[in-house]
Amino acid sequence: MKSDDFLSEVFGLILNMNDDNKKPVKVVKETDGMENNKVEEPKSPMRLSPPWVTYVNKLKVMFGRDPEIEIQFDDDTPEVKLFVANQRKYEALQHLLPDRMAFGNVNMIITLVPANQQMTGEQIICAAFEGNPVFSQVITVSGVYENPITYAMFEKEAVQYWNDNMGDPHGVTTTLYQDIAESIFKRVDGVMYSTESDAKAGK
Repeated sequence: MKSDDFLSEVFGLILNMNDDNKKPVKVVKETDGMENNKVEEPKSPMRLSPPWVTYVNKLKVMFGRDPEIEIQFDDDTPEVKLFVANQRKYEALQHLLPDRMAFGNVNMIITLVPANQQMTGEQIICAAFEGNPVFSQVITVSGVYENPITYAMFEKEAVQYWNDNMGDPHGVTTTLYQDIAESIFKRVDGVMYSTESDAKAGK
């Protein structure tokens, strides 16, 4: 038997074999292009965040699920703003969070913003003097262009306190709570300080 005939017979036996365990062979169609050799582009490279971004991520982890807090971050400044809808929570976070964080030569500003409407003059006065016996009441009237004016009314009482002022040789100052309020508080739009009248004091 010639060698060619022998090989043909062997190939014929192989092709006629009925082997249940034989797996199909995947046929790859050749093409002129390179479609089958296309290399998948790698995913976007990993970005290493600066430390101030890590700080913001921590804020988001801590407060991101709080429905009363919204966090916005500006990477260009950098500045992170927390919009707080709850006034008590806003005031509490003022004590807990710093105004800025230093990361090397980069200072990130941390700003707390009350997301709800700012406290009115009446709310400010009532909150500041709640339970204080020197305070009497709040009177709010309509001012120019219907802008409300809030009068913080103090008890009509002469106040004396020791004041070692070099300009006063007596050392004792006699005044009203109204005058003290005007001298120690910063100006608040729509808020005035006054003293109860004699009619109110006589009731």
